[in-house]
Amino acid sequence: MASPKIAPSGAVTTRRSAAETRELILQAALRRFAAQSYEETSLRQIAADVGVDVALVHRSFGSKEQLFVAVNEAASQASDVLAVEQGALAASLARRLVERVDEEDEEVSLRSLSVLVRSLSSPQARPLLRDFIRRGFIDPLAGRFEVDATERATLLAASLCGIAIFRHVLGVEVLSGEGAENCVPLMERAFAVLTGEGSPDQDSSAG
Repeated sequence: MASPKIAPSGAVTTRRSAAETRELILQAALRRFAAQSYEETSLRQIAADVGVDVALVHRSFGSKEQLFVAVNEAASQASDVLAVEQGALAASLARRLVERVDEEDEEVSLRSLSVLVRSLSSPQARPLLRDFIRRGFIDPLAGRFEVDATERATLLAASLCGIAIFRHVLGVEVLSGEGAENCVPLMERAFAVLTGEGSPDQDSSAG
């Protein structure tokens, strides 16, 4: 799933298709949920950012809860991760965590992580996020494993979120910049244990 592109907010001055308007609402919602808490964010604010009536936001997404989930689904790229062929998942996950992306995709990733971090302390958003992670990532990923499936998928999800936060939000040095490349073999080995594609003693960096 392609990441939503961040566009400048402002009043709507030209007629747009329903799909284009829906995408603009998603973009505005991502900005809002990344910048302020779930409780502080309203559909009216998001509608004003796009320049549409709040009733249109309701018709497009139903509720703030549904819009919040839609934002996470659009930005997560979970389908890309789950599309990796069997036997290559550990290497793909390790590479995705450090791969360079263009500025627009980088901005979306940072905003998505900001939504995650803000949601952790929100009594309303936290259960929505937990359910999304389970349905959108853990359950489909668990379907790839035969033994300890849910446990493996949950630990992988936790590892990916934690490393992404350390790298992009906290800016931990060893995971930032060129130093992140040195972590790829270690991450691949760790993920290989969870996916069943390797063992703790296997050194993927060895020639």
